[in-house]
Amino acid sequence: MAEKIIDYKKPYYKGFFGQHPTEKLIIENVRQGPVLDVGCGLGRLLFVLKDKFEVEGFDPSKYAIRIAKKKGINVKVSTIKTFNPRRKYKTILMTGVIAHIYNLKKDFKKVISWLDDDGEIILTIPNASSPFIKRHETHIYFPKFFEFRKFIKENNLKIKKCVGAGRLKYLPYLAQHTFYILKKKKD
Repeated sequence: MAEKIIDYKKPYYKGFFGQHPTEKLIIENVRQGPVLDVGCGLGRLLFVLKDKFEVEGFDPSKYAIRIAKKKGINVKVSTIKTFNPRRKYKTILMTGVIAHIYNLKKDFKKVISWLDDDGEIILTIPNASSPFIKRHETHIYFPKFFEFRKFIKENNLKIKKCVGAGRLKYLPYLAQHTFYILKKKKD
């Protein structure tokens, strides 16, 4: 299946990002320095961060980017395949993105290459091990908890933080979504 530029009109999370359940975790863990939001959607997270951090983002949705630009955020229509960064980032955000990537191995390696040597990737991913989550029709990669941890290791990353989100947040291997902070392993 080929990657495509999409135009979604109805975002999954309709509230202001400041009310989103993982907002506090994300904001507390963003590092000083350039921040990139991969799949930034309507720019809700970047809008919350823009006064404290140097932020930019991209999304395949022309509709979402049009709305994000109206908020004064540095964003553009792009995909992982077509995005061409001019620098390295201290924090790369991938909230709710990984499950929708067509060529995860190749694209994730590309995202890692944009990361500063001491930078971090903050991401959320649906957890197929959870008894409370259902696979969405747009999920391409829908891993179980330990399957994704193996994927992280194979990409020479280490887990700095792992927390569940949803009904079983204190049991990340059963939580609906899992929140990760990842760092490059030092050689």
